[in-house]
Amino acid sequence: MPYTQNDHDEIRDNLESRKERYSNLDEALNWLNRNRLLVESLFSNVRLRDFVFEPFKGVFRTSGNSEEIRISSAITQVALINMVLAGLPGKMGVGIVVSLAFEIWMAFIIAREIGLKVEKPSDVVKYFGLLSGTLTLILFGFRHLIGFGFSLFSWLPFNPLILAELFATNLVGILLWQGFESAKNKGEFAVPKKMLIGLVARTKTLTKHQVNTLGSALNPTNVLKVGGRLKT
Repeated sequence: MPYTQNDHDEIRDNLESRKERYSNLDEALNWLNRNRLLVESLFSNVRLRDFVFEPFKGVFRTSGNSEEIRISSAITQVALINMVLAGLPGKMGVGIVVSLAFEIWMAFIIAREIGLKVEKPSDVVKYFGLLSGTLTLILFGFRHLIGFGFSLFSWLPFNPLILAELFATNLVGILLWQGFESAKNKGEFAVPKKMLIGLVARTKTLTKHQVNTLGSALNPTNVLKVGGRLKT
């Protein structure tokens, strides 16, 4: 199934919807505060992570313990969660709140890894509002770079549109990564326009690695399996 304009529109709409979602994260933050111990365990306990994501666990790098590997692993984990939530039957509904809660946790992990002084997830919520302008620049300035996404997914044996979540979460994670590095080094959360092409290219590299590594494991049966374990 070749990449189509509808596929491109799905990626665009996904990123557009994120700008609206990030305008009010209170409900997601409340959910995260109530479930913090469970969420933290999912990211800190490798055995638990590998059980929940068992069909997909090969995507996590098991060698090395550098800052880059830890951040990439956190982004990948949240990208898989969002992908699975989007792939479950029915509308996302409350799943949007859960998805946003995990993105807040992802931002919290990245900020701590970079060395910013953050004590709790609410300390990073303000940065999501700053992403809106950058997402707009990417949407309207680099459409041709965004469009690569579904060309990677055309071989999948089910609707590839759910992978807009994988791509978009990777992009948000990498934007946060760059923004937090800027905040630490320059005292301001910012992503310079001249770096956007490189950031989208990094997103392409990470997404391509994930899709190629997952291979045939990325199928409806495994999406449902992981979804059930996440719910539990």
